[in-house]
Amino acid sequence: YDVLRCQRLDSVSIARKRIGAYLAQSLMADAVDVLINGDVKDSDKAADKVILSGSAYTYGDLIDFWSEFSPYELNTILANPTVTNEMLKLPEFRDAAAGLNFHGTGKLITPFGANLIKTDYVALKDGLIGLDKNCSLEMVKVGDIETDYGKLVDRQLEQIAITSITGFARILPDCVKTLSAATF
Repeated sequence: YDVLRCQRLDSVSIARKRIGAYLAQSLMADAVDVLINGDVKDSDKAADKVILSGSAYTYGDLIDFWSEFSPYELNTILANPTVTNEMLKLPEFRDAAAGLNFHGTGKLITPFGANLIKTDYVALKDGLIGLDKNCSLEMVKVGDIETDYGKLVDRQLEQIAITSITGFARILPDCVKTLSAATF
């Protein structure tokens, strides 16, 4: 008991934070999978694919991709780190206002106003996902996140069970598109 009383770090809080981060990563992976491949109700409907004009990104390709979203709005782009680096090296992304926003908030934006989110869960080697965040994906939850734990002081053990039942469904499949090189 004295060891627990003199403990400086709350190991349970650290473990719960790590479990929460893992849960968020799992939800992101599931959401990206549904965006690319569709969900159960429209499993045969993968996201519309737009092919680059060449093997590397140009600003013209991104503008053409942006224009494919009519009547929807391209307001979110998900890309893996390699594609994000390639996009940020384009001269059009070197806008001073965008740089100030990135330095001030850490959020990447594009010249046409879409939020750029870097994630490892976009499995497309040279691709990215564009979507209208207002009508593309719905998160379906059964209940809330439940945390059950028990303490055994005599054995100095703590047991924690965190459960969440969550899934994703597409709302309007036409407002999600992927952009990739012609090799796909």
